[in-house]
Amino acid sequence: MVFLIIGAMLIVYSRFDFKKSFLIFLTYKFFLVTNITVISVPGIPLLTLDLFLTLYYVVVFLYKKQNKMRLLQKFPYRIPFIALAISWFLSTIFSISGFSSAVSEFVKELFTQLLLIWVMWEIVRRKSDWVFLFNSITVCIFITCLYGYYEKVTQSNPLVAYEMTLVDDSSRAIDFTYDEEIGRGFRAQSVFEHAIGAGINWALYVLFVFTLYFRYRLNLVNWFSLLVAVMCIPCILFTNSRAPLVFLGIGSLAYINFKNKKFIISVFVIMIGLAVGSSLFEEYSANILSIFDSSYQKEVGGSNSDMRLEQLAAALAVMERSPILGLGYKFSRLLENDIHVSALLGLESIWFKVLTQFGIVGILSYTIYAAYSMVIIPKRYNSFPVFIISLAYWITASLTSTPGMLFHFFFIVILFFIRFSISQSKKGLIYVSQA
Repeated sequence: MVFLIIGAMLIVYSRFDFKKSFLIFLTYKFFLVTNITVISVPGIPLLTLDLFLTLYYVVVFLYKKQNKMRLLQKFPYRIPFIALAISWFLSTIFSISGFSSAVSEFVKELFTQLLLIWVMWEIVRRKSDWVFLFNSITVCIFITCLYGYYEKVTQSNPLVAYEMTLVDDSSRAIDFTYDEEIGRGFRAQSVFEHAIGAGINWALYVLFVFTLYFRYRLNLVNWFSLLVAVMCIPCILFTNSRAPLVFLGIGSLAYINFKNKKFIISVFVIMIGLAVGSSLFEEYSANILSIFDSSYQKEVGGSNSDMRLEQLAAALAVMERSPILGLGYKFSRLLENDIHVSALLGLESIWFKVLTQFGIVGILSYTIYAAYSMVIIPKRYNSFPVFIISLAYWITASLTSTPGMLFHFFFIVILFFIRFSISQSKKGLIYVSQA
C-alpha cells in the first residue's frame, strides 16, 4: 500500500511539475520490483507499479510533445531501438503462444526498455536536471547499501518477504533469495530483484562516480558520493555473484587515470584497505577466483562453460522451430515440458534469449544494437566511458543473465556521458541544453 501511495503522489505532483516528478520517478524505480503490483489477478497479465508509472510518464510525454518524429531524429539510439522494436513486434505477431498472450510482454519491453530511455534523453537535459538526479540516486544507493549491510549481518531480507505478500495471486510472486545455497553461501540482494542485478547496480554506481572523479574531476562528485561508492564495493561482494565482478572489472578501465595524483593515492589506499580487510575478502576469495579457475567454480557452484554450451545447443534446437522470427514471448510456458526448453535453464546469456524468442531477425537487430553501443555511438561522441561501460555490459550479458539489473540506471549513466561529450565546449553548461 505504501508503494502505491507514493506512486499516486508522483502522478498528482506531475500535474504541477512534470519534469521534477519524472526525475523523482527515475530514482523511485530503484525500489520497484515485480512483486509490487497494481493488478495481479489470475488470468490477467501482471501489471506492476513500475510498468504502470512508466506507461503514465511516457504517454503523457507523447501527448504533451509536438513534432515527436523530429525529436526522435536526434536520439543517439534511434536506429538500434527501431530495429529492436520491429524485431520484437514481428516475433509477437507470429508468437507460438499467440498474439493476445505475447502482446502484453511486448508492450512492457517497448515502454520500459526503449521508449522510457528516449523520454529520459528528451527530459533530462540541463545541468540542474543532472545534479538533482545524481544527488537523488546517490541517496537511493546509500539506502540500498545500508540495507545490504543489514541483510548481510542478519542473513535475512524482510523487505523481500513483505513484497511477496503484495501479490494477490501468490503463485505469481517472485522469490530470488539465496539464503542456503550450497557452496556459495548467503547472497545479498538488498532492495533489488536479484543478487546478480544488485551487484551490477552497485558496480555501475562505482563506475559512474569514480569516472566522474578521476577522469573528469567534476565538482558534481562530493565526499558523500565517494563514500557511497566505496560502500558499494563490500556490497558487491555480499551478493556472492560473479557477473558484478566481471562488470566492475571491465568497467574500471573507464576511470583508470595514472596522470591523476588522486587516482594514484586512491590505489595505495585501496591496497592498504585490502590488506586490512583481508579476512572479509577471504570469505569471497573462492567466488572471485572461480572467474579464472574452474576448480574454484566447482566449489562455489553455479553454471560453467559446459553448461553454457549445453544451453546454446538447446537454444539452437528450439530456434529450429521458427528460425526467422523465433518463438516469441512466453513460449517457454507453452512448451515447459519440452526437453530442449527445459535444457535452456535460465537462458544465461542475452544471445540465448535472442535466438529462441526473436530468431535470425532478432540476432540482426541485437547485433546492430551492440555495434551502436560499443562502436558507433562512442566514436560519434568521442566518449571513452560510453565505450567501456557499454563493453562491460555486453560482455557480462553475453556470459550470463543479468536479472535485477536496472536498465534505466545503466542508460542514465550512458546518456550522462553522451550529454557531457557534446556539451563540454559550451560555456555555462556542463551538459547540453536544446530547450
